[in-house]
Amino acid sequence: MRRSANEAQMLVLKAVRGAGAPLGAAEMLARVVPDLSTAAWHELPTALRGPFPASRPYQEGGIVKFTKARVLTCGVAALDIALSEDVDVHVLQVDAPEITCALARYIEQAFGVTLSRLVITDSTDRSIPVSRGSVPALSTADGIPDTVWRALMEFAAKTYVAASEASRSGGAGAGLTDND
Repeated sequence: MRRSANEAQMLVLKAVRGAGAPLGAAEMLARVVPDLSTAAWHELPTALRGPFPASRPYQEGGIVKFTKARVLTCGVAALDIALSEDVDVHVLQVDAPEITCALARYIEQAFGVTLSRLVITDSTDRSIPVSRGSVPALSTADGIPDTVWRALMEFAAKTYVAASEASRSGGAGAGLTDND
């Protein structure tokens, strides 16, 4: 079955929301879908496993640090801090370092900045360079591993409303016209 990159973006958006992560994180992650490496695709199911507790950074020696970070909460917050403040930001032991790097590259391109004061480490505290080079654009979603696609479908299914008379009377469904 041939899948488009747009289908992959919409599936990621729904899957992140189905996982219970914040809407802003879902939208941001959907934007970077065309730039995700194979390693990042394999990180997605782990990154989507909740819960997503709010985690506060701490400062140490003038560095803002997030430890044992979740990409969809801490990672996004750290990137916001790195973009808006003139401070070193460390995202340490992040659950999805490749996804975090893809999000950082997106921020750099979208805002025309270089996040040179951003440090990302994996679960073993190994530093992951943000600039891993250009990842080929995803023209189709055929390269996404089937196991990952199925996991995304399971998370996305959590956003669906059961088809019942009660759900329809509450406003679910297309009603008499299906215009989406």
